[in-house]
Parts: sequence; C-alpha cells; structure tokens
Amino acid sequence: MAQTSFACIIAAETVTVICFPLLQGAFPTQFTSVPESSLIQVHAENDGVTQVIENLDGLTNLNSIFLGKNRITKLQNMDSLINLKILGVQSNRLTKIEGLGRLVNLEQLYCSHNGIEVLEGLDNNVKLQTLDMAVNRIKKIENISHLTEIEEFWVFAKMYFA
Repeated sequence: MAQTSFACIIAAETVTVICFPLLQGAFPTQFTSVPESSLIQVHAENDGVTQVIENLDGLTNLNSIFLGKNRITKLQNMDSLINLKILGVQSNRLTKIEGLGRLVNLEQLYCSHNGIEVLEGLDNNVKLQTLDMAVNRIKKIENISHLTEIEEFWVFAKMYFA
C-alpha cells in the first residue's frame, strides 16, 4: 500500500469535516482555501502526528479537533481557534497543559494517557464542562477551583462528578 502524503489541504466550499485515516504521520502541515465558515471538525486519530497543524488562522468556526493516539509533545498553533469547544489529545506525549489560554470557549478537554504531572494552564478555560486527565502523572488536584462549570472530571483513572 502506498503511503499518502499531503503538503496542504484544499477543500471545497461545502466541507465541514475533514478526516485523515491512516496517514502514518504524513499529516498536512497547513490548510489553504478552506472557507472560514465551513470547516467545523478535524479528525486525525492514530496517525502518527507529532505536532498540531500550522496555519489554522482562517478556521475560526472550527469547534472540534480530535488528535488522540498520536505523538504530539506540545500544544501549539491554536490561538486563533476562539470557537473551539472540544479538544481531544488523549494518548499522546504531552507533559504539560499549555497553549490553551485563548481557547475561552473550550468545553471538553480530553488529555488522558499522557505524561502530565501538574494541573495547570487552564486559567482562561472557565467554560470547561468535561476535563479528562486520567492516567497521567498527576499527584495533587490543584488549580481547578475556578472551573465552576465542570460536570465530569477524570483523574487518577477515576471519575468525579461535580
């Protein structure tokens, strides 16, 4: 089977969801010509992705990104995603939560199965309703008292209800 490689994605005006099955790490480095009002979801689970896509600036209506089961070590390039509500980065190689400060509309954050040691970097994410931090290296629950909208909170492989 030939490996598919993308340098960029050029989408039609009606595209709302882009899925990248079995890319084996050949994830697009940027999106071009994607209508700002059209793309709302990106799925790239289990693809060997090592970093979050660059040049997401025009995708202001993107509300969900699913990047689980990859090799991402740092959350970056998401400052312009002001309408993002769901971010799935479980089963990656994250050691800390960072780069989410501008995601003020984030409601669901899935970071389980990483190497995160401290609950931090969520100061501006006050709309969080679901926070999945299970199976990480967190030893102390702190820095979340401001998250008053939390309904589901997973940590230490257990689920706590608010």
